[in-house]
Amino acid sequence: MILKMINKKAISPVITTVLLIMISIAAVAIVASVVFPLFNPDEGECFKAVGQIDIDTSSKYTCYYIIDPTAAAGDEYAVVNVSIKRGAEPLGIEQFIIMVYGEGRNERFEIKKEIRTDTKILMYGAATLAEAQDIKIPERREMMTYSLTTTLGEVTSMEISPVIKGNIFCNAADRQVIEMC
Repeated sequence: MILKMINKKAISPVITTVLLIMISIAAVAIVASVVFPLFNPDEGECFKAVGQIDIDTSSKYTCYYIIDPTAAAGDEYAVVNVSIKRGAEPLGIEQFIIMVYGEGRNERFEIKKEIRTDTKILMYGAATLAEAQDIKIPERREMMTYSLTTTLGEVTSMEISPVIKGNIFCNAADRQVIEMC
């Protein structure tokens, strides 16, 4: 038995070295795939932005009302007033996405700095139509109220998601149940 083992050849040092290198590369790849997402600056900015945006349901302006279909031509629809609060962090928030839910459907509204030509999104309480069309987003420590005209006959809830520099869409920052005015 001992003679049989003496005649056996060992694994070549070259093969051993190649196998060790391949195992090391695989280990580094696995660790990198877990660690690098933790240090992604975009993820960090989204995390901060999500913590700085709120739908203010304590505001008397955050509510919705139904427009009577007999008063206007067409089907019943709702106008949603929503107050958005922003925290103190200096973040590169370029816009908000507001999703309004009701009747088993949803509608999406993009709130960004611009002059609007349609009237589905207006600044709440503007004195003139020209002022209502100039959409602003809240700066640090500021609150803005918007009027959103939906095709929904009833509204149940809404959520808001920030969009940060580089057109990066973040997860929903807040979701609230909306009551009638």
